[in-house]
Amino acid sequence: MPEVNRGRGDVLVKLETERMEMFALNREQLQLCLIDPLQLGKDLEVEIAPEVFSDESRQAIGIKTTRMLLVDPSLHPWYTYFLLVRKSDRRAMGVCGFKGGPSPYGSVELGYAIHEDFRNQGFMTEAVRALVVWAFEHEECQRVMAETLRDNFASQRVLQKAGLSFDRGLENMLYWVQEKPQN
Repeated sequence: MPEVNRGRGDVLVKLETERMEMFALNREQLQLCLIDPLQLGKDLEVEIAPEVFSDESRQAIGIKTTRMLLVDPSLHPWYTYFLLVRKSDRRAMGVCGFKGGPSPYGSVELGYAIHEDFRNQGFMTEAVRALVVWAFEHEECQRVMAETLRDNFASQRVLQKAGLSFDRGLENMLYWVQEKPQN
């Protein structure tokens, strides 16, 4: 399990990719996404434009902050969002995270959103890859899953490029999966 930090400016987990830093936000920081993103930006030394959080992301953030009250704090990295920050200019681009800790069968589900200014540049693929690697570092995680709308071809392409495979389709949704490599 990752070490869980407690201070306001401290994040739960920090991941780094070639072009990004990814901050797993603690509960207070998630709340700041909704009520004062500029303050969150100051705390993290990141430029955060309020519009980087879509209405859908804001709704998910509200759900996440409530769920984080109901689980052991050591599980918070599985319940929060990672803030995606471009290294070149320290601008927040979007969020990516899991919808909860591993199920009894070892499955977690990914969710993500990126502001349109940063789409089609490979950032979300890079973020998903990093989160899959992080998830599989935990013994209890055996599978990463995601869902997309049938007509969301950009999101489907992100998942494919990140290594997830098509699993099945039901009604208006497509389901994707990546199994943990066995050593």
